[in-house]
Amino acid sequence: MLDIDVLKLASILNNTICSVIACLFLLLSRRKLNNHKVSTAGWFAAYFLCFSIAFGTTVMRGWVSIEWVVLSNNFLYQAVTYMLLFGVMSWFKYPVKRTWFVFAALHTFVYTAFQFWLLKNFPQHFEWRVNLAAVSFSAVHLYSAWFAFRHMNKKSGGEKLLTFCLVLSSLLVFLPATLYQLFDSTIYFLSGVLVGQNLLTIVSLGSILSLFFYDEIEWHHYRAVHDELTGLYNRRYFMEQASSELDNSSNTWTIALLDVDHFKQVNDRYGHDAGDLALCHIADILSREFKGDLVARYGGEEFTIMLAGHQATNQLRLEHFHREVSRNHLIAGELDIAMTVSIGIAEVSHSSELQRALKMADIALYDAKETGRNRLVPLV
Repeated sequence: MLDIDVLKLASILNNTICSVIACLFLLLSRRKLNNHKVSTAGWFAAYFLCFSIAFGTTVMRGWVSIEWVVLSNNFLYQAVTYMLLFGVMSWFKYPVKRTWFVFAALHTFVYTAFQFWLLKNFPQHFEWRVNLAAVSFSAVHLYSAWFAFRHMNKKSGGEKLLTFCLVLSSLLVFLPATLYQLFDSTIYFLSGVLVGQNLLTIVSLGSILSLFFYDEIEWHHYRAVHDELTGLYNRRYFMEQASSELDNSSNTWTIALLDVDHFKQVNDRYGHDAGDLALCHIADILSREFKGDLVARYGGEEFTIMLAGHQATNQLRLEHFHREVSRNHLIAGELDIAMTVSIGIAEVSHSSELQRALKMADIALYDAKETGRNRLVPLV
């Protein structure tokens, strides 16, 4: 066996092992995933498996007929671009419809057939086939990148990394063609394939694993700082963030503590499911009225809000929220429940005063409830 053949075999083994490890990891992880993530992991696993096989067919030039290499190589490389695309679509919960499968199959078969036709009719124009391959592969990668960019959560590190790596992949596929154009030698083309394949494997593996890992981290972080029922921040996060804001500001802030009036009666009359809907209803109005402000479920049927600015302005905002709650009944199925809230307000300017301010707001809230409920009481 020639030295070049040994290097080829080593390259095949190296890429195959890396891709198989990635494939096995995704298949094993798939068992612990649910919903759209199962199909996502399946598509990505298929991508890595076929990607390694495709590389093997590339470097087997000289071992088997060129016709077999061109057919298998172009078919597999084009197919894996769609496997990656379908994995991206599945991640963003976009259904991969039959029309997509038909389009992918048609593109792959027509492209492969055209490459074979070029080989048979213009065997001396290797650069035509190389350039065609780069454009065809890059087009699907670019669409994948555009799709990911369009649907990604701007706060998700994993999805941003995936989008960047898809753009990078659309550029890396031009590496073999570029080297061939520069040096006019198939050995440089194969070197470009080797380097490009290694980089694509590393980039793809890193971005896909990061996608799942970031998602897990973000999911656990979300659960740690949010109330499970309402989706608002929980009490612990509110206290941490409020203290941080107060430490980094010399301004006076408004603390509001509110309680859902007659909540026990809602539970007793309509059931605990209706009580949960009532809390979510109040949370939705809070989220709508106080975007950008620190809002949390304080406990039970109590919520708390921290507002920057003058107390007079903040009191007007709270009065508007108070009217919105009264105007918007809870309507769910046959339920039509009129709801009101009582609100207590206090001021705070330093983190050391936060507990005292909450106590003052609680006293004001108690006064609001004792004097008839459905009102707002400030206590400075």
